[in-house]
Amino acid sequence: MSPESVARRIFYPGDKPPGPGFDPSTEPLEIRDARALQSRAGSIAACFHDHGFALLGHSGGGWLPEQLGGDAYRRLYHPEIARLVHTHLYPDRRVETDHVLKPVCRGGSDDAHYADWVHQDFGLTAGDFERNLAGIVSPEAGRAWRSRYESDDILGCAVISFWRTIGMRAPLRHMPLALCDPSSVGMADVVPAAAAADGARYHIGLRYHAGQAWYHYPEMRADELLAFKLFECRKDDLRPERLRSVFHTAFADPAAPADAEPRQSFEHRVIVNLLAG
Repeated sequence: MSPESVARRIFYPGDKPPGPGFDPSTEPLEIRDARALQSRAGSIAACFHDHGFALLGHSGGGWLPEQLGGDAYRRLYHPEIARLVHTHLYPDRRVETDHVLKPVCRGGSDDAHYADWVHQDFGLTAGDFERNLAGIVSPEAGRAWRSRYESDDILGCAVISFWRTIGMRAPLRHMPLALCDPSSVGMADVVPAAAAADGARYHIGLRYHAGQAWYHYPEMRADELLAFKLFECRKDDLRPERLRSVFHTAFADPAAPADAEPRQSFEHRVIVNLLAG
């Protein structure tokens, strides 16, 4: 195990829904240094394409807690996120962005909950995503997205999380994110995990397998922004025979000091349609 890695038990849902009864993996997992992985990949776009996640430098916008609501949020962040998608993640292909999904904040005085079990938020297929969008936003939003997705110029769709710390004085040590490389996941280990009692939303979970490759970016700073695929489907996939999205979880780093500054984080989720041509 490299000096930059940590060993930690990550909680998997197995074949059970979220809640009591989750079992941890039987052995501590190696969570590898994603900074070293990205350096080997050679570029942000290459790391994102090959592994489903990448770290971007960020010096604009501010992303301050008091700027996260209303028109200021749309005016400040929507154009910035669209620029990052086009210039850093998909520089060599045509895409369009849709910001219908609401941002998510965690930590601080209002919400100390962190998603500390392995999950993926939106399922595997276009039908899964339509169902989730209908449950999260509205049935009308789900139908509108599906209508656009069925257009001849759409080849596929991705949902990307842009995740960062906000309002923190120090680099992140408390409850960082761990990310699983999709290429290391076997589809036989992907299991359903309904996220709401009424069945309006559908997440998926993951059984433990020793071959799964987990990464994290140590000590993320306020001027860094993590992008990772929450969901991706392609029209040329007759059925989901491979995983394209990133299972993820918060985890307690055993190397973090007991008095580490509590995590405060902000997540902007953007729909990206992959266009022909």
